[in-house]
Amino acid sequence: MNQPYDPYQQNLYQNQPPQQGYPPQQYPSQQPMNQQYPQQQGAPQGYVQPYQQQPYGPTPQVYPHNEAPYQGHNQYPQQNYGQQPMIQANQLPYQPIPPMIPLQAAGGTNCFDFFAGQAGFLIKQKFMAMEVVTGCDFKNVYKVHSLDQNGKKIKGMKAMFKAKEKSETCQRICLTADCREYKIKVANYGVKNYQKLRHSETLNDEGRQIFLLDRKYACTFLCCKRPKLDLFYVENHSNVHLGTIINPFYFCNYGCEIYNNQMQLRYRIEASCCQTYFWFPLPCKSCQHVDFQVFDAQGQVVTTLAKEGKDCLKNALSDVDQFRCLFPSGATKEDKALLFAATLMLDYSYFEDKHTWDSDSAFDGF
Repeated sequence: MNQPYDPYQQNLYQNQPPQQGYPPQQYPSQQPMNQQYPQQQGAPQGYVQPYQQQPYGPTPQVYPHNEAPYQGHNQYPQQNYGQQPMIQANQLPYQPIPPMIPLQAAGGTNCFDFFAGQAGFLIKQKFMAMEVVTGCDFKNVYKVHSLDQNGKKIKGMKAMFKAKEKSETCQRICLTADCREYKIKVANYGVKNYQKLRHSETLNDEGRQIFLLDRKYACTFLCCKRPKLDLFYVENHSNVHLGTIINPFYFCNYGCEIYNNQMQLRYRIEASCCQTYFWFPLPCKSCQHVDFQVFDAQGQVVTTLAKEGKDCLKNALSDVDQFRCLFPSGATKEDKALLFAATLMLDYSYFEDKHTWDSDSAFDGF
C-alpha cells in the first residue's frame, strides 16, 4: 500500500548539515546506498566511509522571510481581498435602473423640431361624404404632409400631423366664417419616432397634441372686430403662445398678417382679387387655383402659398381644398408654425363658406 506523504521525510537529507571535516556541499534529496564519498583526511589509503543512515524524526528547519511552515492548504499566507458580497446562483448583482426618457424627447428633439426641419408643408382637407348627402356643414379634418425642396410631396412618407376642428353646430350653420368661434387641435399622426401612437388615433389625448389654434367669437363688420387667431404650442403638456394671426380689412385683396408673441409683424400674406376664383369659381381645377404672396416685415416677397382644388366632381360637390407652401429662408420654427396656422385661417375665412366669401372685401360688396 502507498504510504502517506511526509514532507519532513522528503527533506531528510536535503537540509542535513555536513559532518565535521567534510567540505560544505549540497547533497541530493536521496543518495544511493553504494554512494562513494571522498576519502576523509587522515584515513588509511583506500578507506571508504560507509553509508550512515540518519535517524528518523523531525528536523528543525529555518524558513526564509519568517514564513510559516507547511500546513496543508494553508501553505500560502492568507491575503486580504476585502469583504466580497455573496451572490447566489440565481441572483444577479444589483444594477441601478436608468431613468426613463420619454419617447417623444428621444434624440433631444420633438415633433415641433421635426416639423421645423421640413422644407414645406402640404395641407389636405378630408372629403366628407355626409356633407354631400345631408347638406350640413361638418367639422373639418386636415392632414399635413411634408414637401421637398421642389415643393413636391415626399413619396412613401405618411402624413405628419392631423388637424381637427372643434366647434358648435349652431355656429357652423348660422354664423359666417368671420364671426364664428372654433378651435383646431393639431396632433401627431405619422411621426412615430417621437411619440408613441396607438391604434385608436383619437385627438382627445392631450399628450399627442402639438399645436392648438384658438379663434374666439367676434362680431365682425367691415373694419370693426376683425377675426383673430392665436397659436399655442402644447406638446408634452406645455402651453406656449407662439403668436397671433389677424385678418385685416382689405378694400380689394385678400390675406392676413402674422405677428409673433411680442406682437411684432413677421409676415403678410396677400392675394390679388384679379384671379379667376374670386370672379368665376367654376369647379374645374384651374379655376379653383389661387396664388398668395408672402411678404416679410420689410415688404419683400419671400415665398408663395397656393390654394389648389381637387377634381371637378369633388369641387362641384364640396369645398374640399388643399394648400401648398414652402418655408422662406431664415424662418424660425415659430415662424413656420405661424405660417401653417395662417394657412388654416385663410381656408376658414375665404374658402370654407362660398356664399359669404365676397363679404370680406369692400370692393366685392358693391
